[in-house]
Amino acid sequence: MPMSSDVLGPYVRAGWTWIGPTPIGDPAQPDYYELRIQELPDFFLAGVTLDELYAELRPALRTFFESYTERNEPLPPLPRKWIVSIRERLRRPSATYRVISSAKAVSGVEGLRFPKAADGDKTSA
Repeated sequence: MPMSSDVLGPYVRAGWTWIGPTPIGDPAQPDYYELRIQELPDFFLAGVTLDELYAELRPALRTFFESYTERNEPLPPLPRKWIVSIRERLRRPSATYRVISSAKAVSGVEGLRFPKAADGDKTSA
């Protein structure tokens, strides 16, 4: 029985290391393209065109991971770089949050600072 997309979604979207796409046949006019994933040695995908290959990548990954669950086998581990990336994002607040949290609350224009006018500039107060 296939797992829900909520469980397999992170596996399908993870930052796997692609090997390819590799043109097979004449490099100027390949017969087809192959794509493998370094962390998943049993995964293989082929497409006549690059567009076809890319369009089939996520569905093929989902089917690949569903085959593990159908055989009651544990899913392979997520790529290490993807796990580190998520942990780093959770550990460090976003740049927007840092800017907002470092700003001081002011009310009205009295809290604003304007650059000093150049000598002879009569427009500043």
